Amino acid sequence: MNIHGGDIYGGDIYDGDKVKERAVLDLSASISPLGIPEGVVSAMMEALGSSHRYPDIYCRKLRQALSVYEGRPAENIVCGNGATELIYNIVRALQPKRALLFAPTFSEYERALSRAECHITVYTSASLRLDRGFIDFIDRGTDMVFLCNPNNPTGYLTDRSLMCEIVKKCEECDTYLCVDECFLDFVEEGEKYSVKNLPGDHIICLKAFTKIFALAGVRLGYALTGSKETAERIFDAGYPWSVSNIAQTAGIACTYERDHILRVRQLVKTEREYLTKQLRSVGFQVFEGSAGYLLFRAGRGLGDALKEKGILIRNCSDFRGLGDTFYRTGVRCHEDNERFVEALFEVIPEFEQ
Repeated sequence: MNIHGGDIYGGDIYDGDKVKERAVLDLSASISPLGIPEGVVSAMMEALGSSHRYPDIYCRKLRQALSVYEGRPAENIVCGNGATELIYNIVRALQPKRALLFAPTFSEYERALSRAECHITVYTSASLRLDRGFIDFIDRGTDMVFLCNPNNPTGYLTDRSLMCEIVKKCEECDTYLCVDECFLDFVEEGEKYSVKNLPGDHIICLKAFTKIFALAGVRLGYALTGSKETAERIFDAGYPWSVSNIAQTAGIACTYERDHILRVRQLVKTEREYLTKQLRSVGFQVFEGSAGYLLFRAGRGLGDALKEKGILIRNCSDFRGLGDTFYRTGVRCHEDNERFVEALFEVIPEFEQ
């Protein structure tokens, strides 16, 4: 099964055309607690009037806006229907025969590579943190490396110096390095951890407005590549009209919302500290990540018990190296987080510790 957070449509959660009242707090997906900025909503509403037209296949205006926003040449930018579509397009375009992954991490890297019949090496560490041992597995036979920074589901950031070493080794070995930075906007001073400005023709930096601007249902991602040639290959591997008029308009509007990102970062930092304290107060192991979610370890059955209270969290048993005692919760506004904590205290006696 393809398991991800945010699936409110199956089983007894979704009833016809609406979500049942008792399951209205979805913490299984990691979306901005401040929702979509008003300016972006207004832009999307105006874009509805152009829905009778095909969208721009090349996303010209959007890529130009992203060029200014990211400080990268527009010709090095590829847009897609969310970052996940781009992951598959990248693999189709570059056709790696051997790839290296870290685990646990986002499952779609491995899924995309497997569909391409690529041989995959998976590196793990007891600490669940990427370490320098990873570099030793990169050689001239490695066609592609996928990393997530901060990592999903741990929220751990890769040390800047370590990432620079990985970039250098990949360049030396002619290995494409694809770094998923879709959650990096939630991190204070996140820019200094980004690979987008590091030198290298083989770097691909994945970004999305899905998380930080709460556009999960609109679908918009983009890749910043190390060369025009790589961008063209990824574009050619995709499908036409995958980014709608509404998504392109929303993306352009998002580039004017830098203050929104700062507000989200501050709120998430404060609420992540609150949740960490509350989860530890009941004896749960909490992994101190830096993203808009928290990985923690509790008893089996916690997710089902909370679901009965109308709250959904992410069961992480499908992540490599994790089991059915690992869970991930999104960090939301204080009211939502309080509701989660209250429900947690109520169900603790009900499940196996």
